[in-house]
Amino acid sequence: MTVAIIDYGAGNLLSLSRALAAVDVPAGLITTPGELATDDVIVLPGVGAAGAAMAALSERGFAARLRATSQPILGICLGMQLLCDWLDEGDCAGLGRVPGKVKRILATPDRKVPQMGWNRITWGAECKLADDGFAGYFVHSYSCEMPLPNAHVGWTDYGGMPLCAAVHVPGIVGVQFHPEKSGPAGLALLRRAVQWLSEEGRG
Repeated sequence: MTVAIIDYGAGNLLSLSRALAAVDVPAGLITTPGELATDDVIVLPGVGAAGAAMAALSERGFAARLRATSQPILGICLGMQLLCDWLDEGDCAGLGRVPGKVKRILATPDRKVPQMGWNRITWGAECKLADDGFAGYFVHSYSCEMPLPNAHVGWTDYGGMPLCAAVHVPGIVGVQFHPEKSGPAGLALLRRAVQWLSEEGRG
């Protein structure tokens, strides 16, 4: 399995590249859609504002490619959100590969926004990403809300509110947390996510 990390100016590329290398997953950065090989697993990272990220993907030709491709995709943090239908941050359409909208987390005295730090994740029975007890490192102010409950494969509780931590639809996995910043268990999860997608692509 070979990974193509999309470099569109809005991703934590160095730590992600190092994380993949640490678990022996061959990976390279690409800056144009033409650099994608047909058998690549695509990784869409993301940090920052959703509207600006979508504009950058469109300007570089990646948005059209990601909407149309049948290649497997792993979205990380903002990258997961960009795969959804609609983004409240930026008030714009996402890539439309995962059904749902991305909305701002409601702040309360017990729930500061952004959520920043470690949080435990509850996994769906069919999820192949991690064992119970795994905690991921989160940095986000927005959360995915989906009309298809079975698209959610991981949840985290934040101040009494369940938030989407991971999604899966055929050919696509998304994680809201940063596996590359989630310690050794996060690195193992990153490898499993790529392996899961690679197996689906062959299936």
